[in-house]
Amino acid sequence: MISVPLPTGIVGDNDIPKRKEYLVNLYSEGETLLPTPGITAFSTGDGICRGAVTFQNAYYQVSGDNLICISSTGVKTVIGAIAGTEDVAFAQSFIALCIVVKGGAGYFYSPSTGLTQITDSDYLPSIEVDSINSRFIFVPADGGPLFYTDVNNITDIPSLNFFDAELLPDENTGVINLRNDLYVGGVDSFEIFRNQADADTPFVRVDGAAVETGYLSAKARYKDTFLFLGRDRDGSFGFFAMSSGDAPQISNPAIAELLNEEYTEEELSQCTSQRFTWKGLDMVCFRLARHSLLYFGQWAYIQSGIDADDTLKPWSVNHLSFAYGKYLVGNASDSKIGVLANIHTEYGEKVERQINTFIKGQRNDYFEIDSVILDVTTGTHFKEGTVGLCGSRDGLYYGEPWWQPLGAQGRTQQQVRWTGGLGVFESFLGLKIRTTANVLFAVDGLLVNA
Repeated sequence: MISVPLPTGIVGDNDIPKRKEYLVNLYSEGETLLPTPGITAFSTGDGICRGAVTFQNAYYQVSGDNLICISSTGVKTVIGAIAGTEDVAFAQSFIALCIVVKGGAGYFYSPSTGLTQITDSDYLPSIEVDSINSRFIFVPADGGPLFYTDVNNITDIPSLNFFDAELLPDENTGVINLRNDLYVGGVDSFEIFRNQADADTPFVRVDGAAVETGYLSAKARYKDTFLFLGRDRDGSFGFFAMSSGDAPQISNPAIAELLNEEYTEEELSQCTSQRFTWKGLDMVCFRLARHSLLYFGQWAYIQSGIDADDTLKPWSVNHLSFAYGKYLVGNASDSKIGVLANIHTEYGEKVERQINTFIKGQRNDYFEIDSVILDVTTGTHFKEGTVGLCGSRDGLYYGEPWWQPLGAQGRTQQQVRWTGGLGVFESFLGLKIRTTANVLFAVDGLLVNA
């Protein structure tokens, strides 16, 4: 009996399909595989989710054409109209919430004064916004100098309130407040600015702190830093983690291949990020046009629904926020608002979970597979044809699935077994294990009898 190591994430290269491994809606924790969260229905918005935030202990979402507030019981209140169809960026101070339609208008909202569009003549269509020490800082869509409000003054933007990251001459693309320092992202670099008491020059560049990694999209706070989609100066695209004076790449070769060979720069610029904690583990979902990538120290795919042709697709979640003791999630394609939950469906619909791995020997070595045994949580539901096993001789083409049940209720010591012989293989056997049932699918081991 051979113990086959469980995949820990997405690895391998398309040019060598016999070395590829990946997980779908499962993540590696220690030596086990656990299911990603499901979604329960909570409320209904006014359209697709363009952004979400928790402000003054209440959940807000730009849903379709409106800014809405959802109460702890799921009751919707429409605050006012938000122009455009693009995603929005949020920033907040103690007194106000700022909303920027990416490439378009800006708004301020507070419960006492309501929703007001920024009409100051010095406001420029912007792509990002953040706040520091009661000021709001905007990144204009044309990549020019950042501009900002005065302290606790959201009614106007003085014409002299601007600054630029001029050490490297690249267009500005983003901003984030990390530990009360402003990280200003550009096409090729990040510059760090510190807020000071001087009213005329409130932001001063920190000498020697520049990071020569450019920012494109999808920044997300993660542990004590932030992650983002960008590129090494004059290099290729990847995901990075900001560090002190550096931004090491967290993309492995498989992720880098996906980004640089299957996506255009314009598509990558539309990537969004969703950060949440699941069972004590920090996770970030990067949602691309055709894939959603889950980062938890390793990588896995996370997706919604079931594809008959086994084609990966994105997760339905587009923006989430922690409110009322739970993660409320918006939807990228309709007006549903849900809650991340320890269930195995999304809004009552089935999802699939998948393990892709392989057994590899020396060339011209032949082996016969008598059986495959999966140590998985059993005895929770009785489902005929719950788990399917497919084999491949080349890592590209797989046979029809061989389905087995998880076992009867209460039989928690049972294993899922495929017995009777899978055939003779020369040096390689690709294995694909898949379930689409509404069952707990937590995997503790994979054994092969050869």
